[in-house]
Amino acid sequence: MSINLSELSDFNTKNWDEYYKNNVGVEYPHEQLIIYVNYLKHEIGSSGEPKALETGFGSIADMRFLHRMNYEVYGLEVSQTAVEKGLLGCEKYKIKLNLQHWTPPVLPFENDFFDLFCSSNSIHFNLDQDLILSEIKRVLKIGGHLYTTYLAPGHKFIDKSKYIGDDLIQFTDDHYVLKMRKMVMRYYDQSSKLEKLYSKYFKEVRVTRLEYNILDAPNAYWIVTATN
Repeated sequence: MSINLSELSDFNTKNWDEYYKNNVGVEYPHEQLIIYVNYLKHEIGSSGEPKALETGFGSIADMRFLHRMNYEVYGLEVSQTAVEKGLLGCEKYKIKLNLQHWTPPVLPFENDFFDLFCSSNSIHFNLDQDLILSEIKRVLKIGGHLYTTYLAPGHKFIDKSKYIGDDLIQFTDDHYVLKMRKMVMRYYDQSSKLEKLYSKYFKEVRVTRLEYNILDAPNAYWIVTATN
């Protein structure tokens, strides 16, 4: 059976927009991103006002944190509803974030533009990983940094999925989140797969496993950091 990644991506996008019509997304920044950005600030440092890009931001929680860390922040999101809610959030918190509706995988920025790229729990919905990673490499400055996360074995969501291709899974009809049913994403069951993939584009690639269980809801992630 042939797989049309474009059609699957379009389905994902439609469902994300429906999801954000009734949900606000995560309302706090991701702890591991906070640790990583603080490491960059104190151990590496930066001059002027560095630029950061987040794709698939959902809510603006991570971007608000980056703004507090003195980044000029840009955000891309496939859901127009999430963009509109994000702009309302900017008014509420009286901050400037450069938010834009996005059709992956091309990043609408010039080469060597950003100091930091991040994507928390969303980059795996970019079904052509080579294309999105090559775009990230293009827009990152030489020496720029990257932070992404993927679902890992042990995450509760994996129990509600099935393989439809190599490293490609589809959520089942009984998935915990109604609007995520039948969505498709890239899933890597071994850290070595991500190390191999990212090493084609970046240096100093490190894949770390994060696992926790709150209220009997197992969560497990691969955290990828790298340098351009």
